[in-house]
Amino acid sequence: MENTSLLLKAVKETSLNEYIQKLKHVAIVRYVPSKFNLEIWKNSTLKTRMLYLCLLGLYLVPLIDNFRIAWFIVEHLLSNDGGDALAKFLVMFIKLFSTTTALIIIWKRDDINHLLQEYEDYVPLHQDERFMEKYYKFGMRYLKSNVCLNFLSCFVFQLIFPVVFQDPLYLLDILTFPVLRDSNLYLLMLIISFLSSIFSLFIYLPYIAIEGIFESFFIDEYNYLSEIFRNFIHQQGNRKHMLEEHANRSEGLIELINQHAKLCRLLNIANKVFQFLTAVILFLHMINLCAIAYELSNNLVTAKSYTFQIAPAAMSATFCVCRLYSGIKINDSAHQLVDHIYAMPLHDLSHEAIIKLSFFLHRLTSEQIGISIGGCFVINPASVLTLIGSIITYSIVAYQTRS
Repeated sequence: MENTSLLLKAVKETSLNEYIQKLKHVAIVRYVPSKFNLEIWKNSTLKTRMLYLCLLGLYLVPLIDNFRIAWFIVEHLLSNDGGDALAKFLVMFIKLFSTTTALIIIWKRDDINHLLQEYEDYVPLHQDERFMEKYYKFGMRYLKSNVCLNFLSCFVFQLIFPVVFQDPLYLLDILTFPVLRDSNLYLLMLIISFLSSIFSLFIYLPYIAIEGIFESFFIDEYNYLSEIFRNFIHQQGNRKHMLEEHANRSEGLIELINQHAKLCRLLNIANKVFQFLTAVILFLHMINLCAIAYELSNNLVTAKSYTFQIAPAAMSATFCVCRLYSGIKINDSAHQLVDHIYAMPLHDLSHEAIIKLSFFLHRLTSEQIGISIGGCFVINPASVLTLIGSIITYSIVAYQTRS
């Protein structure tokens, strides 16, 4: 195959690499050791010590939120304000979700480091500088939009909505439950809630930016690999059957198969990093949609509760749509080589290349390659239709069984 060595040459100085390096410096979780003891504490910097103490405090916040949710359920179990109680529960659940996602990122920080290290060792196929520049621009837009969206959402939820409503302290009472307004701990609970949200935000943003940049990277790498494979087949069909060319074509084919395997390995490492957070966000979005369908069917929607449910539902919907779309694109790009393999002439390939090609074809047809959701299933058109069908089915059942 012509120019194979050039196509597989390492690209070490690109804007994408520079952007990844920037994200590595922004991701404060990376500076915290996985294991911490007295010796590490003595040898660590002041910044590392402060981050570690903040992370210890962050571990306590979900425990407090779980306690608050349990208390709330017990208190309102027999109450008559079903719709409002459900809305308050969802607001508390969303607050618990933000700190839980931060804990998942902390828990997966070793995998994040492993993914970034594997990417640095990976040999990209595409060497067009404009191609790499697209990643940088995409990543910067992705990061800036997430910063603006999250700060705007925090500002709206904590300041604007409570003032606009008839009861200005409606949301604040939920965030500080079970502490009452006249309690001395009321202000302390507000400060803890705000600081935990901000700290979770700065942990979450670099993480989600890395996820978005790698999704775009996988889509383009698989597409470009498919293009190379198609050109390889075209060149193979136009060449004369010369014995000295057989080895070169077989080696080129094996090299492409190995490159696809390396890309799949990098995708598997990325799944270990992102699959749990994606599953949690998708699960939360499903619960929120089902709760909204139930409230609409039973006329339980109030002005306060409906607003607080629609806003996070819209934000999580944006994330879910992006993840599902990227998952379908990656799944389609990774499997589109099957048609090219079926059209490939095999008479001038070596025995080793044919065996390698057979195993490669079996893997493409028997395995699902793509974004994993919690390790349970891979995003593909069938799984997306199943999720949509489940939501529609529940909405119909909730409407038919309305009280």
